Amino acid sequence: MRDILCFEPIYQDRVWGGRVLETAFERALPADRPIGESWEIVDRPEAQSVVRAGALKGTTLRGVIEQHGPEVMGPNWPTDKAFPILVKWLDCRERLSLQVHPPVGVAKELNGEPKTENWYIAHSTADAHLLVGLRRGVTRQEFERAIASNSLEKCIHHFRVAAGDSILVRSGQVHAIDAGNLILEINRTLTRRIACTIGAEWDWTESRVSFTSLNPCALFSGMISTQLRCAARPLPARLQIAKNFRYAAWFWAPASVTPYPAENSRAY
Repeated sequence: MRDILCFEPIYQDRVWGGRVLETAFERALPADRPIGESWEIVDRPEAQSVVRAGALKGTTLRGVIEQHGPEVMGPNWPTDKAFPILVKWLDCRERLSLQVHPPVGVAKELNGEPKTENWYIAHSTADAHLLVGLRRGVTRQEFERAIASNSLEKCIHHFRVAAGDSILVRSGQVHAIDAGNLILEINRTLTRRIACTIGAEWDWTESRVSFTSLNPCALFSGMISTQLRCAARPLPARLQIAKNFRYAAWFWAPASVTPYPAENSRAY
């Protein structure tokens, strides 16, 4: 089988989402809803990519692997094993909630899995930022006081980004995406995802996302162990993906990404 497999996107409503995927990729989105995520490749029990065209049109990614496993994944890949990465676009009209995925040791104790993700910035507005990792020197006492006083942002390392930037966010790194970013995210396919949302002045509850109830202060030591790995300037996307993910995928998009139209941008 030598066909290039293209899949139908799976759109996800998010309170922080927008409509930029309509203009960036000339897509017809579900009407009158904020679309925050477009899942491009996914192999989960509750969500399956479906082949868009060609001889396998209508076949799920799970079906492709079961029927053509050696051709798609190699001769030693078990046909009942999920495709190892999830690829999705994030349209961040508003700032996302601040959260942390427990590091390996803590995730195992909670019967979950760590989650490391790569963000590639396809487009960003002039003053869009990422928030990743604790600032150097932050103590647990300062962290606890900041949560109580809704002033946590001063404890988080944040920096401006531009199109073409990329950063790897490891399990244990506290993180959030600022408004005005269009991001391609690549992460592991997880069966037991765990996330701890940390109270902050910009936070809200997403009705369709169920977060594990954890005391973020209990994860502080894990945050400290990962904070110094956050580079002041991200590495190129290709290097990040090659170093941390066994599989890579190619994506075709218009020659230029349409900037956020005024009606889809927040007031800065």
